Amino acid sequence: MNTYLKPKDQTARLSGAVVGAYLLVAFSDGDFTKSEEVRLRLGQFDSTNLPGLRRDVFEAIYPDALTMFRQDYDKAAEYTLSMLAGFAGEGLVRRAVAEAVRAAVMADQQIKPQESLAINRIEEALGAPAGQI
Repeated sequence: MNTYLKPKDQTARLSGAVVGAYLLVAFSDGDFTKSEEVRLRLGQFDSTNLPGLRRDVFEAIYPDALTMFRQDYDKAAEYTLSMLAGFAGEGLVRRAVAEAVRAAVMADQQIKPQESLAINRIEEALGAPAGQI
């Protein structure tokens, strides 16, 4: 079963939203670099950094999310944005997603125009003001 497409509980939904947001930005330029993968895999998103996120849930979701983004970025992006819209107005999720987005941008040490567009789409999905994430 695809754990990214069918999260089993709120923790899995939150983790999926964070992982999806990271991958949405990281893949937006068409190149998911080794530094982007390493930054994500090194534990950027565990409960010590963001309440509600757990390493075991991340490990279950990440492979499915990564496969989905590699196979069809547009479909994965739409799914992720839909998932994020379900969290609109929730401060914890906005904070977690903002951390994920920052990590994705920092992984390759620059923000490209495609990444800016992806961030704008994430802000819109979460109902966040432009420039907040």
